[in-house]
Amino acid sequence: MKWVKNGGRPGIVRCLLFCLFFSSTITLRLSAQVGPAPVITAQPVNRIVIAGGTTALSVDVVSGTNPTFKWRLNGSYISGANQSTLQISNAQPAIAGIYSVEVRNAGGKVASSDAVITVLTQPITILPLLISPSETQVTVTGPAGFTYLVETSTDAKTWTRILTNPAPTGITTFIDTTVPKSPYRFYRALVAKSDI
Repeated sequence: MKWVKNGGRPGIVRCLLFCLFFSSTITLRLSAQVGPAPVITAQPVNRIVIAGGTTALSVDVVSGTNPTFKWRLNGSYISGANQSTLQISNAQPAIAGIYSVEVRNAGGKVASSDAVITVLTQPITILPLLISPSETQVTVTGPAGFTYLVETSTDAKTWTRILTNPAPTGITTFIDTTVPKSPYRFYRALVAKSDI
């Protein structure tokens, strides 16, 4: 018996039997065990970004072989988006939508859950107004339907959250009674989540 690779084509082997009275050629098809399809262990999560800002979506995967990635926006593949992390810089309203990623390896493919990127085009403003030596009225204005985090600092480096407030109309006002005996008091507002 003699084993011969069939014309350089992988997966096909010929077994040539030589006997005194006859000869026969048998073609065998072999399959290789490639392992299971990839498993997504961390899904992409929703992001809110201000127009012109930067954000990213990512996915964590367990795979027995090297996985490939194809990100999609609203069901259409994004050209060149083939890494586990999708970086978005200079975000504009056109990139807002529903994102997912298809992950493939030799064993199969799997799709991630959807993640929504929201691009805010209206700026968030914060207006503190000192109403007494120990009280400041703070008004946050931004896009309607979001929850805002308000943080404060005495040095503009170390921030402490003092309020999480929904703003269904885009405006939220509160009185800060934690004003310290410091010559400076800084405020900032961040978008916590969409309530829409």
